Amino acid sequence: MANECSNSENLFPAYNQHENLQEENQDIQRINLELNEKNQEISRNNLELNKKYYQEISRNNSNLIEENEKILRTINNDLKEKLQNINEQFEKLQKDLNLEKQKNKEIQRLEVISQNLEKNLKILEVDEIDNNTINVFKENNEQKNCNINNNRKTFALNYSKGLDVRVLVGLDFGVTYSGFAYCHVNDDYQDIHTNDIWPMVADNLKPKLPIDYKKAITDYLREIGMVIKGAIECRWGGIDYFEDVLKTAIYYRI
Repeated sequence: MANECSNSENLFPAYNQHENLQEENQDIQRINLELNEKNQEISRNNLELNKKYYQEISRNNSNLIEENEKILRTINNDLKEKLQNINEQFEKLQKDLNLEKQKNKEIQRLEVISQNLEKNLKILEVDEIDNNTINVFKENNEQKNCNINNNRKTFALNYSKGLDVRVLVGLDFGVTYSGFAYCHVNDDYQDIHTNDIWPMVADNLKPKLPIDYKKAITDYLREIGMVIKGAIECRWGGIDYFEDVLKTAIYYRI
């Protein structure tokens, strides 16, 4: 019997190989099917994972972007605040600088005023009359306008009261004419000297003021005082111009 099978195999070898190939092919197909199923499962898992990771990454990115925006807003606000503070400090410094400049200008202006006042005070020292004397002068000037000839002695006594007055000077200057008169109180006002000629002025012209109009008041008052002082010293020796001379009766004529 064994011999018969062996003989049959020997008789149909191609047939047997074909069956074996079919079985192997079926096994391969089954394995391929299983592999395909596994590949599909892996693909599904991969898709799910990709989707999950993508969502997670997107969420993380959104959080990072939001956090970065917050940080940038904070930094920008801090920079704006610092810049505003710097601008305010600069404006304050600019105002302080302008105030300092104005202060310096005001100080310079006050210094000029002070210098002018000092000059005026020096001039006033030459022609100093106290308030009481001025008031007395005004009262007596009204009386003098009424009848100056009848009140010369009273005028002299009132002015010399409380003062060591030896010479009385009256000034008269205006737009069309200027001059001065002076006399010694001991002469009972009988010997009154007048002067209407000023230095540096032509004799054939009526003098106006002894110096140029454009000079300051302190300048031409000083010049007037110097002329009067020189005239009195030439007329009477030993007269102290600053102590013994009363300079009043200043008239302005238009």
